[in-house]
Amino acid sequence: MLFLAGTAALSFGQTPLAVKDPKPAAIEFGYSREGGQVETWEVEVGDGVAAGDLIVKLDHARQLHAYEAAKLKAESDAQLESILGEMKQKSAALADSQFRFRRRQISEWQHQIAQGEADATRGKVSQAYLNKKLAKLDLELAEKLLEMRSIRSPIQGTIVKIAQRPGERVNAGDIVVTVADTTNIVTDIPLSGQILKSLQVGASIPLRVAGSGATQLARVLSIAPLDGAKNGEKLVKIAFTNPEPDQPVDSQQYELLMPEGTKLAPITKATAAAPAPKG
Repeated sequence: MLFLAGTAALSFGQTPLAVKDPKPAAIEFGYSREGGQVETWEVEVGDGVAAGDLIVKLDHARQLHAYEAAKLKAESDAQLESILGEMKQKSAALADSQFRFRRRQISEWQHQIAQGEADATRGKVSQAYLNKKLAKLDLELAEKLLEMRSIRSPIQGTIVKIAQRPGERVNAGDIVVTVADTTNIVTDIPLSGQILKSLQVGASIPLRVAGSGATQLARVLSIAPLDGAKNGEKLVKIAFTNPEPDQPVDSQQYELLMPEGTKLAPITKATAAAPAPKG
């Protein structure tokens, strides 16, 4: 929720002030971790995505081949089964050698040969288990290298932009994907009037979709002096729940319902946006 429990809405009149330049409350970017050529788009601009959803694939034939080969090796028990079978044979041969040596049916050097073969096979078994662990590590590395060729959504939201189309190249570190969380909206409102003397961070202001009757509450996130202000004008940052999250934010129009005498203050390009609250 955008509003703190127990926060009371201020009692405002019905003077509507247009909300200009609304923006998604959160905008995150998907970066290319490696250079390469964009191979496919898995979604389109305007589609909703969850955090971690695949958006763009770079060319990845080599990495996919390495991954599939590593997976086959990691999942195969052929070498281990073969060595374990040989170990059974050598163990049985050693037991027979011990039995025959005690009865002086074979010489000591013949018995030592059987012992040496059993020891050598135990070494092969240890090596086979080591190879199995190494194959698992190779698979993990191959999977990570393959994943490096993917760009996923950093947050749940809507795809706003994909910078490169299939066939175009990207460099490591390029911003390729822009995702916006349009569930909530923030914007800066330059205000003047008596209301600024009592307006506080955390207060709630009635707001409505322009021209409609239904209202909701926008929360005041911060209040900062307006650059060049001569009559106490302030830049007020507000946030509110987006009633139409499936629609482009820049196509939506809202109105704040303010008391009589409140006006939109003039704002210059040099005016800085009100700082976002810490935490």
